[in-house]
Order: sequence, then C-alpha cells, then structure tokens
Amino acid sequence: MLNKKDAKYILKLDDDVFVHVGALLKFLKQELSQRDVKRLILCDSITTLKVRRSWRSKWRVLPKEYPNKEYPTYCAGWAILYTVDTVFLLYREAQKEPYFWIDDVHVTGTLAKKINLTHISVNSMILSEYMMAILLKRQRIKKDFIFGPPNLMETGIRALHNAVTTNIII
Repeated sequence: MLNKKDAKYILKLDDDVFVHVGALLKFLKQELSQRDVKRLILCDSITTLKVRRSWRSKWRVLPKEYPNKEYPTYCAGWAILYTVDTVFLLYREAQKEPYFWIDDVHVTGTLAKKINLTHISVNSMILSEYMMAILLKRQRIKKDFIFGPPNLMETGIRALHNAVTTNIII
C-alpha cells in the first residue's frame, strides 16, 4: 500500500482542487511536524447531516443500507490530509465492516468513529469563492490558504497557480 517508509502524511484530493503547495509544506513543517502528530484527519468536516431518504435524491439511502437518521461527522472528500498511521488504522477497520457506498461517510465518518479518530477542520485554510474572485482581479489579499474552493474548472486552477506564483498574496 505504501512504498515510501518515511512518509508522514497522505493527501487525498479530487482533480478539481487547487493546492497551494508552498503553504501546505509550511503548514506541515510549522504546525504538524514539530508535534509528531498521529491519528490525524484534517479536512472540511461535515456535522449533523441527515440521511436522505427521498426518492428524488441522488444520495438516497435506504434504512437497511444505513439505519441511523444522521451521519457521523465525516469529511467532504475533495481534500483530506491523513497521517500515515491513520490510513493504516482505517484500512484495518474497513476489513471488518460491511461496505457503504457513500465512501466519504463510510471511511472518514463511520470507520473513523469506530476507531475514535478526531476530525480537524481546514475551513480556515480554504480560500472562499469571494476571496478567489478578489485575488483573480489581481488585487492583493492577506489570506493564508492551502486549498482553493472545491469544484474548480481548469481555468480557475491555472489562475490560482498564476496568482500564487506571482506573489499577489501578502
């Protein structure tokens, strides 16, 4: 599963997400590496979401598939940073549990809850669409961010890359 023995983190991303790599490396070095962090799931966490039972919903779940009325806290799957130990713990737990088709809920919610993992929110590290619009108008902003907003088109990702590399972020 993992060939690099000295890896400390695994970043799971969708292909429509911009990552400010310099800011991510700085965050890992300054905020996490000095504390020897273990059992970490850092993500855009979702809490108290009701299970959808409506026939009209793409995310409709039958009671026999998932009997609870709410999902446990889980990560929106577009960007998740794990410590390596966490990935192995989740993998091991997944071998014991029946599969649930909403993988974000299954892995970072149900399995994480069973092994007592805590989610750490990255919401303050996500560039909002509003701030992105300001940035793309070539105005300087004072906002540390690691992730752009989710669901970007290629043009948005390229524009953020250009903004980061031309130093218009203070």
